[in-house]
Amino acid sequence: MRRSLGIMAGSTLLFILLAWAIQASTPYIVKWDDRTVEWFSTAQEGEALQSALFLTHFGDYWICARIGAVLLLILLFLKKYRMLIWILVGLWGMREVNHALKAFFDRERPPVDAFTNASLASFPSGHVMYATFTYGVVLLVVLYLTHSTFLKGLAAVLTVSIIGAVLWTRVYLGVHYPTDVAAGLFAGLVWLQLIWLMATFKRTSREQGCQ
Repeated sequence: MRRSLGIMAGSTLLFILLAWAIQASTPYIVKWDDRTVEWFSTAQEGEALQSALFLTHFGDYWICARIGAVLLLILLFLKKYRMLIWILVGLWGMREVNHALKAFFDRERPPVDAFTNASLASFPSGHVMYATFTYGVVLLVVLYLTHSTFLKGLAAVLTVSIIGAVLWTRVYLGVHYPTDVAAGLFAGLVWLQLIWLMATFKRTSREQGCQ
């Protein structure tokens, strides 16, 4: 529980700092964003571009929702009803929270020719937030349910790889600034830890009471 609260607090602070820097048009942040997007816009070619166009779909809301649905069916089979309900709330809420944040900050997309369609505002990245929550919650469920060190390690590597790939593609394809994807990561971590705390609250409380 303390670890989850620590991740939530740290991610919230970093998100707030990023949001403040963007709203204040902090020179070194703006310069870093612009130069990174400009550099990537000159490197969009060949197999790297095709890989990015494929990998970015792992952050699509409906892809994440389908993966979440499979996870919910597994939890239903295992009779983990509390966890099922809260993860369902998380899968629905991640989109609503992201859209609310986008509407509030209303940041324009990078002024480059993007290689994929993108709607709504730029900050924070929806794809990265969806991927962080979805694959992150799959990882937490695996860590919660299995005692296999191999499965835990494999799940962790896959989770980090997929989220990292989605993060990279959103900047590479020209639809986000680096600060957008960083903010999407932090927002996703906050939402993930909040939902996980609620999903496992009874277990955590009972364990602490026995100590």
